[in-house]
Amino acid sequence: MFDYRDQILIEITGHDHIADFRTHSAAKLFDKEQKCMKASGAASDEWFLGKLISPAVTPGSWTNPGFTTMTLDTANMKIQNLQMTFLQLQNTTGMS
Repeated sequence: MFDYRDQILIEITGHDHIADFRTHSAAKLFDKEQKCMKASGAASDEWFLGKLISPAVTPGSWTNPGFTTMTLDTANMKIQNLQMTFLQLQNTTGMS
């Protein structure tokens, strides 16, 4: 991911049943050969590739179900109007 950080705008994921925003640090990267995190030797501790974790719509994990909406401004390649909407848990508990 570090090699392509100037080409990837954002990574959008789900499945964790939580809402979160994470980034990677250039100072510590995963070493595939040694299968561990290690200092990369980068000149700076550059943060790159924002990862948006969107909430899930299922109440099965006892978290508030929700979803994420946003728009992409294609002129400057920026995410805008990011909004996370959460549903009322008591209205969904026990539903299948």
